[in-house]
Amino acid sequence: MNVPASSGHLEVGNDAIIYTMPNGEVWQIAIADLRIIGEFTNTDGPGADDYFFVFLTREQSFEASFYASGRDSFLGGLSARLGHELRTGLCHSTSLASRVLWPSHLEGHPLFDLVPVKPTSFFGRLKQRISPRVVLHFTEEILAASI
Repeated sequence: MNVPASSGHLEVGNDAIIYTMPNGEVWQIAIADLRIIGEFTNTDGPGADDYFFVFLTREQSFEASFYASGRDSFLGGLSARLGHELRTGLCHSTSLASRVLWPSHLEGHPLFDLVPVKPTSFFGRLKQRISPRVVLHFTEEILAASI
């Protein structure tokens, strides 16, 4: 698979997860600070990235493209560091979906609640019926586990 440079690069190094783009580092998280790792898909594909990893710490969340270069070696290295195989499960999803990859007691649980956007006009309601829009909110279970 040819990965566009715009999807970035993921790696495990110096006890941290590092996500970079061609113009430099985007973010870095100490592995010890991780609380939850998940994945989600949206409907933006195939013209744009539509599959992402989510990394939660106590303070914030970070996203990285599933299509980032180095992904397979990253998943293998992080799995070894966590002592838990990170198994992706949304590879063939063409709709909004999310699930937890780690920790093991939450594996497979939804990461997000999909909250429909409430339209404020007739045309907004019509548009919502034709092409529903939602906002992603972490589930209560995920919020409680990330503390």
